[in-house]
Amino acid sequence: SHVIPALLRRFHEATAQNAPDVVVWGSGTPMREFLHVDDMAAASIHVMELAHEVWLENTQPMLSHINV
Repeated sequence: SHVIPALLRRFHEATAQNAPDVVVWGSGTPMREFLHVDDMAAASIHVMELAHEVWLENTQPMLSHINV
């Protein structure tokens, strides 16, 4: 939960100092995906509004999680 605020702070500080670049820490190997809560809410509503037949065509028993 601290990654996005830390990145925002680095970009803010770089902008305030007119820095030509922003150094982001780490090796660059970890992969992260960020999802805004509004997007997750929209996806959840979309899935809940699917016809049951469509749901069954696209899921399997014990493999019916939402991967947004």
